[in-house]
Amino acid sequence: MNTKPVVLLVNPHPDDESLGAGGLLAAVSAAGGTPVVVTCTNGEHGFHDHSTIEDTQELIETRIKEQSAAAEILGFVSEWLGYRDSGMAESESVTHPESFHSADLNEATERLMGFIEKYQPQVIITQAENGMYGHPDHIKAWEVAMNAFDVAERMENPPQKLYFVTTAHSKIRAIGRAMKDAGMESPFNDMADEDEIPVGMPDEKVTLTLEVAPWGDLKQRAIRQHDSQLGHREMWQDAPEELYTTFMSQEHFILAKSRVDTNPGERHPFDGIAGVEESIAPLFPASEPAPTTGQH
Repeated sequence: MNTKPVVLLVNPHPDDESLGAGGLLAAVSAAGGTPVVVTCTNGEHGFHDHSTIEDTQELIETRIKEQSAAAEILGFVSEWLGYRDSGMAESESVTHPESFHSADLNEATERLMGFIEKYQPQVIITQAENGMYGHPDHIKAWEVAMNAFDVAERMENPPQKLYFVTTAHSKIRAIGRAMKDAGMESPFNDMADEDEIPVGMPDEKVTLTLEVAPWGDLKQRAIRQHDSQLGHREMWQDAPEELYTTFMSQEHFILAKSRVDTNPGERHPFDGIAGVEESIAPLFPASEPAPTTGQH
């Protein structure tokens, strides 16, 4: 078994990797391990209304280049599953026969298994079942990764843990309040004081709050590489420093499946994986664990 940490992130679109788990990817790289991002689509139907790129193929090439730039900053290996971006649930593109949403589950699983077998990750990370905000590609990534984790049991050294990456509701409220205080317009503003939030996950479902402040600057730089997707959003380009501190310093995960014994006080995703956790544990020193709940 590989004693260096290997994490494989099943990622719907270019940019999701830096936004959701950029700190973890950088930490695994810093530990001498291998972070792998398998992106399911090229992201050609993302929000890019600020961009002058009108040709679809040019946009695809741009988004691939942007992810390559983010990979260089965070230190991850970039792989592609090869499906067409489905677009939002209400769009016509979602039913396109080549869209990721329309992909046969077994075929997509076998494509993903090729990368799992190639890199032998101890940990797989994907989206939560709500797709963060209901995006069909995010939900499909969850479905395919869940299936692949089960299929991977046939391997000699199968992945040991499967996590969902998400954003806790308390963090969403904090971002909304910071943006309102800064006089910025954002969908998060309306969530600042709401009990029911339509994105992310309730805090009680989060089982691991990862402290990634040492890699916050790298994460911020990686996010800003995805200009064709995020350049028009003031939140990512002109946000006040304190908002970046709030957003960049922690990442939230839900432990979904595990082949090793786990406990509520885990400090990082490799916790409990014998022979591997020693190389990454020094990057996440012990502290008072965040309250967690949930059965894995």
